[in-house]
Amino acid sequence: MIGIKKRQSTRFEIGFIFAIVSAIFFSLNVPVSKILLENISPYWLASLLYFGAGIGTYFFHKLTQKKSLPIQTVTHQTFWYGLMIGLDVVAPIFFLIGVKQTNGSTVGLLSNAELIFTLMIALLFFKEKLTTFSRLASILIVLGLLVANYQASTFQLDNGAFWILIGTLCWGFENNVSKKLSFGNPLYVVILKGFGTGVGTFMIALLLQEMAPTLLEIVLSLIAGFLIYGLSLIFYVNAQRTQGAAKVQLIQSFSPILGGILSWIFFEEFVSITTFFGYILVVLALILLGFDSRKPQQE
Repeated sequence: MIGIKKRQSTRFEIGFIFAIVSAIFFSLNVPVSKILLENISPYWLASLLYFGAGIGTYFFHKLTQKKSLPIQTVTHQTFWYGLMIGLDVVAPIFFLIGVKQTNGSTVGLLSNAELIFTLMIALLFFKEKLTTFSRLASILIVLGLLVANYQASTFQLDNGAFWILIGTLCWGFENNVSKKLSFGNPLYVVILKGFGTGVGTFMIALLLQEMAPTLLEIVLSLIAGFLIYGLSLIFYVNAQRTQGAAKVQLIQSFSPILGGILSWIFFEEFVSITTFFGYILVVLALILLGFDSRKPQQE
């Protein structure tokens, strides 16, 4: 019994680390996307990013398939895979349309809406449960978002922000669907997500007769797709197996902070005192989640 308890504890710690690594890779999304969107349409970029994730993860799977985690049967998995791909087709398009019209720091903050949507959907529709530490962390994160978004003038939801929120809502549903599928082969989830979403957004780009990117832009976008979406999703889906969709998304709230910092460094975008204080609250929440990850969750 002692050996079993020790193995469970280590597993949960690894799940927490996986979620942190996923957040680090995904934090590259905003600054890299803003650079690529200067010459590539949102539809083409969404397609290429996901194709890069699917292709890269396929080769990653071939190299590591002997070390695969135990696979469980997922009921109605065809339906869930179809829903996941459908949500992933529209989510990045909505999000990237918003990114093109909004500064990096604001995008980073609004991206945290995905956390709130994922949490609400997980609790209301998928009946997940949160520990006391996770509840406290979620409160700190929401407060951090409110403080970081505070402006002396009246807040206005402009067109870019609207599309970002719609995209994060779709991702909120998709995160919960991915969690359900993660008990199958997590790498299959990422591969099918990448190719399915890539094909869907590619068809939309063709229907809208968007100007095709150059060969160099295609190559750079595919590489970015594997780094931002592929590696991020590999760690994300594996983390969901032990931590659950709600808790992993709480940990993912660290990602927009890194994205905002990178935008501040590379684009010299202004970071206010309230934004900085909001970031501190999110970091405190992350510390609470770190403590919580050491305790086995109750099924």
